[in-house]
Amino acid sequence: MFLLDITTKNLEELLHSLPEEYQSPLDIAKALDAAQAAKKHLDFIMHMNPDAMSTFRINLTKNTLSDGVSAYKNLKKLQDKNTLDGYVEDALQFFPFESEKKTFSKRFNREHLIQSFLSGYTQVSMEHHYMLTDKNQRILNTIVSMIENKATKEIEGVVYTLDVTKQTYYSRINDLIFNSTDICIVVINIKTKTFIIPQVSPAIQLSATFEPQDYSENAFSIAENFVVETDREDYLKKCSIPSIIKKLDEFGEYSFPVKGTRDGKNVILEYSYYYMDENHEQIIGKAEDITKSAQRELDLKAALTAARKANNAKSDFLSNMSHDIRTPLNAIINLANLLYEEINEPDKLRLDIQKIEIAGEFLLQLINDVLDISAIESGRIKLVPRVYTYDSFLSYIKGIIVPLCENKDIHFILDEGPTSLDIYMDRVRFHQVFFNILSNAVKYTPPGGTVTFRTTNNVVHDGVLTCDFIVTDTGCGMSQDFITHAFEPFAREDSQNAYIGTGLGLTICKRILDLMGADIKIESEIGKGTKVTVHMDLQIATEAQKEQSQAELDSSHLRLETSGNETQQRILVVEDNEINQEILARLLEKKNYEVDTADNGKEAIEKIKNHGGNYYKLVLMDIRMPVMDGLEATALIRKNPDENISRIPIVAITANAFAEDAQECLDAGMNACLAKPISPASLYSMAATYLPSKSTTSNM
Repeated sequence: MFLLDITTKNLEELLHSLPEEYQSPLDIAKALDAAQAAKKHLDFIMHMNPDAMSTFRINLTKNTLSDGVSAYKNLKKLQDKNTLDGYVEDALQFFPFESEKKTFSKRFNREHLIQSFLSGYTQVSMEHHYMLTDKNQRILNTIVSMIENKATKEIEGVVYTLDVTKQTYYSRINDLIFNSTDICIVVINIKTKTFIIPQVSPAIQLSATFEPQDYSENAFSIAENFVVETDREDYLKKCSIPSIIKKLDEFGEYSFPVKGTRDGKNVILEYSYYYMDENHEQIIGKAEDITKSAQRELDLKAALTAARKANNAKSDFLSNMSHDIRTPLNAIINLANLLYEEINEPDKLRLDIQKIEIAGEFLLQLINDVLDISAIESGRIKLVPRVYTYDSFLSYIKGIIVPLCENKDIHFILDEGPTSLDIYMDRVRFHQVFFNILSNAVKYTPPGGTVTFRTTNNVVHDGVLTCDFIVTDTGCGMSQDFITHAFEPFAREDSQNAYIGTGLGLTICKRILDLMGADIKIESEIGKGTKVTVHMDLQIATEAQKEQSQAELDSSHLRLETSGNETQQRILVVEDNEINQEILARLLEKKNYEVDTADNGKEAIEKIKNHGGNYYKLVLMDIRMPVMDGLEATALIRKNPDENISRIPIVAITANAFAEDAQECLDAGMNACLAKPISPASLYSMAATYLPSKSTTSNM
C-alpha cells in the first residue's frame, strides 16, 4: 500500500539512495516502508502550521533545501541557493541587529543542528527581528524540526517561520500589567485620536473598557481632577499625541512623571508610552504609581548630597588642619632658631620661650580636639559612667575656671545649685563639656567682664535630676549667622588671632551631649555677650552603684600599700625613647628623686626582680614599647608572688589620650595615667600622690 504514494521517479531516486546493506527484496521493502514513514512525518510538519510565513524541506546530511513555500518574496528567495548554509547566509542580510545575526548564524549552523539532533534535540528555534521590507520590521520565530530517515540514515527536517509580532506586543502589555502593582493601561489609536482601557489595577478607581473614548477630552479631565495645578499645563503638553509621537520616533520609548492627588494624598504617577505595532498606528500608554520609588530616589539623592557634603567637609577639615598645625609649628621652629642668637639676652629669651609654650599648648589642644572628634565620629568613644558627687564637679569648676578668670581680671559668679548629690555619669566627658563652654566664655570675654555659671529648673523625679546648666558672659558675642554654624568643625567667627581657638570645642561638646541624650542651645548678640544652655537628665547614683564605686576605690588604695619604712625614693622610668627618658629623669632629679631607666617592659621586670620589691617606690611605664609593652609588663608585675613587687605603684605614661585608653591602663593593673606630653606640674603632682619627695622625707 505504501508504494501507491510514491511516483516512479521518486522510487528510482529512493532506491538509488538506499545504502548497500539493503540486499534482499525484503530489506528493500522495509527500507521503502521507512522512507514512506519519514515522508509522511515531514509532510505533516510542512502542513501543521498553515499560518507559517514560509516553509522549506531540508536535508541536513546532504545540505539541501527544497519544496519551499512562502507568500513573501524575500523569504521565498532564500531557497535560491538550494542549500541550508545558503539559506542561513542569505537570511542574515535582513536582520536589523548584529547581536541577533551572530546568535542566528551560530544556532542554525548545519553542524550545530546535527550535533543538537544527535544530543536528543529534535527542534531548534529562535525569535528575532526581520525586515520584510525597508519599513516593515517584524518579529519572527524560525523553527527547525528534525527526524532521522531510517531508510537513508540521513537527518532530514523542515524549517518554517512564524510571525509572532502581535503576540510579542501583547506580551509586552502583559509584562507592563503584571510587573506593576498600581497601573492603568490604555491603547491609543493615532488616526482616530481615541483610546480604550484594556486593563486597570484595583488600586485605581477606573473601569476597563473597550469602548473608544476621545483622547483629548480625557487628558483635560485628568489634568482638572488629578494633576496639581502648577503642573497642569506642562502635563497637557507632554501627553498630547503629537508630543508622544515625536518622542517615540526619536527615542523608541517615552515617559515622564506627573504630580497629583488621590484619596487626599499626594502621589506621583509615571506615564510611559510605546508603539503597539510596527506600522505605528497604535500606542500603548501606561500610568504607574511611583510614589514610593520616587521617595526612595529622593532619599538616595539626599544621601548622595550628604556624602558629597561630608567629602567636602573632609577636604576643608584637612585644609584647616594643615593651616592650624603649621601656624604654631612655624612659631616653635623659628623661635627655637632665634634662641641661639638671643642666648645672651635674657629678656628676649624669656619672651620667646613663653611664645613657644603658647604655640605648643595650642598645638596640643588642636591634636587632642581632633583626636576627640575622630573618636566620636568613628564610634570609638563610649560613655563610662561612674559615681561622683556634684560637690566634686563644683570643686573641679572652681579649680579650673577661677584661675583662668583671675588671670584675665574677669569676675566669675558660680551658682552652686543642687549640692550633695551623688551622680552616675561619665565624669571625664561631663567635665570636658563644661570646661570647653566655660573656657570659651573666658576666652572671648575682655578684662573686667563677667562669666556666670548657674543651674536652674532642678527637678528630681524617679531617680533622675533634670536641670539646665547656663553659662553667660559679657564677651564679644556671636552673629546670628554664625550661631547656625557654631557646632561645625573649625567654625570660628574671629580669625584675626591665630591662637584664639581651634574651632573644635563646641563641636566636641555637641557630639558628647548627643551621646548623653542632652541638648545645647546658644543665644548671642554681637557686643553683648553669649548665653549657652545645656539641658540634661542626670541619673542619681543608686546604693548598689555607690557600693561598687567604694569597692573599686578600696581596691585601688590596697595596691598602694608598700612594706618597709625606707626613706630612699627611687623611681623606675620605663620608656623606649632616649630623649623622653632623659627629660623625665632630669625633671624628677630636680625634685631629689633617684631615677633608673629601662628601655622596655621586659628590661623593667628584670630590674625590679633583681633589686627586690622595696627598691623602686614608683614605676612610670610607657605603653607602646618594643620587646614587651607596658600593659603586658604591668600584668606580669601584678601576678608576681612577692607582694612587695606586685603592689608597686605603676603610673602609665602614654600618647593615647582617650578616656577609654586610660581605662584600659587601669584595667591592666596600673594606678593612674599621665598623657603625653607630660607637663612638669602634672609629673610632680603624680609623684607626690604616691610618694613624698626625698627632701620632704628627710624632714619628717
